[in-house]
Amino acid sequence: MHRGWLCALAAFGMAGIAHAGTISGSYSPVDVDSFYVGGVEVRLNGVDGPEATGNERPAGLEAASYLEKLIGSKPLVCISNGEKTHGRAVVSCTLDGRDLGETIIKAGYARECLRYSLGRYTAAEKEARDAKRGLWGKGVMPEMPKAYCIPS
Repeated sequence: MHRGWLCALAAFGMAGIAHAGTISGSYSPVDVDSFYVGGVEVRLNGVDGPEATGNERPAGLEAASYLEKLIGSKPLVCISNGEKTHGRAVVSCTLDGRDLGETIIKAGYARECLRYSLGRYTAAEKEARDAKRGLWGKGVMPEMPKAYCIPS
């Protein structure tokens, strides 16, 4: 009896846990740091872009448009770290062999989310900001990182 109960609890507990692994396939947009890959909703780890809704909408739509043009019909390969946020798998992706998060940040369409990137994109953000690329050049990059991106 105890064994059956433990198996049921284990199965129930595991249902909500994401597992690390590869997600690949075609791209479908949401915004610059969240999108679908092969039908799976993902969130780029360590990247924080303006939202395509609310008061960040104009910058968010421009950033999402940049990403859509960048990816086009090329396949994405993403590696999930096994975590989920708001039902989305947390991933790092490559496009043409390059880190997609770094590419977006270096182009000036997102900021580093330092709490999760652990400094991986610091140089890319500084380069984009100093060169006034993308949203930095238009003065519409959200000034401060979102609270959840600030290391605790």
